Amino acid sequence: DTKAAWEGWIKDFRSLHGEVVSIVFHPFPLPYHKNGFDAAQAAIVMVDALHGNGDNFVTVADALFDAQDSFQTTATVNISQAELFQTILA
Repeated sequence: DTKAAWEGWIKDFRSLHGEVVSIVFHPFPLPYHKNGFDAAQAAIVMVDALHGNGDNFVTVADALFDAQDSFQTTATVNISQAELFQTILA
């Protein structure tokens, strides 16, 4: 799971080796996660709005992973896609 990898080693690896290594993130949301594609698109939009540097990506990724439980399929089954985006981008 991406959240486990992010919290388990990617952030630590970046903090240790960020000066000499670049991490490129390619979102490949799983089709069985109802909001995976929308969350990935929201992350791209937010990073672009923040002028796309690595520190901004980390801030956006941290925020999305911290709030991930509120975007799970069971938590959003009764809201529209527009309402989901309003929640993510709030």
